[in-house]
Amino acid sequence: MILSSLYLDDLFSQINNCLKQSYSVNLDTNIYLSGDLATYIQNAHERITCCNTTYVPDKSHVKRSFKSLFGICLSKTDVFLLII
Repeated sequence: MILSSLYLDDLFSQINNCLKQSYSVNLDTNIYLSGDLATYIQNAHERITCCNTTYVPDKSHVKRSFKSLFGICLSKTDVFLLII
């Protein structure tokens, strides 16, 4: 399923409807939202209201951030351990 909109409010309304209709989520459901470091993705938990949402940065952005900030190259295992 592809969802799109020019407006974030509309997009998140579509996401909420999709989650409810396709996956039968409710307020007791926990989902993990993985994405880049964009603010609107990090704050999506404020707009996805049909369930509990936790943001998790994707591995490639975590690796890139560690390399640029600390000069450290992380392995896939290192990134996994950082995220959990």
